[in-house]
Amino acid sequence: MTTGDGRHYGDGGEIMSATTSPRSIDLVLVDDHTIFRSALRRVLEDTGHRVVGEAANGADAIDEALRHRSAIVVMDVSMPGVDGIEATRSIVDADSRIKVLVLTMHSERRVLEDALRVGARGYCTKSSAPDELVSLIGRVAAGDVAISADMIARDTPTRADDARTSPLSDREVEVLALVARGLDNTDIAAALFISARTVKNHLSSIYSKLDVDDKTKALVKALRLGIVEIE
Repeated sequence: MTTGDGRHYGDGGEIMSATTSPRSIDLVLVDDHTIFRSALRRVLEDTGHRVVGEAANGADAIDEALRHRSAIVVMDVSMPGVDGIEATRSIVDADSRIKVLVLTMHSERRVLEDALRVGARGYCTKSSAPDELVSLIGRVAAGDVAISADMIARDTPTRADDARTSPLSDREVEVLALVARGLDNTDIAAALFISARTVKNHLSSIYSKLDVDDKTKALVKALRLGIVEIE
């Protein structure tokens, strides 16, 4: 991952510093590559976050997540034994308040959908910049669904496609697209020049039309139907 000032994740797993975070967040890091996990710990601690637990496989990740329930779990996908998707499912089933952000080499939409379906609140590819990962962690901690830019821009449908397949209005598609970008209700309201209450009303309508009950499930279904448009 390369930042704007040239600092980056090196080929050997080393990770250089990213921008300092405005507040400290407790983290559990899960990755079966020890060098990468150690380097990731350094860069996140350099931004002011606190790593309270680590795991090299899905089974240990479940234990660490339940031991540190207030921490954000930064979860790899491909690991021996219990993989990151199944570990996320088990963690969220045990305590739905625990927030998981998937950090993976996989850029396939299917893996993103699987991660969101089992309850992950964020998804970041390892090709993303460290600054973006830090930002996504902050958004997940704030309660938003956060997905790296390279994923939400991949295979974006056209407006004509939306019109044929989407049960949502044009405005509701705009709101959901901004949710996918990681914006909270206040930022969505500002971007669309509407009130936060109107954003909540649009989200309620989206949930009803898609037969879901939260932002994560709405995004999963929207991705599956191909109705989220990111310009």
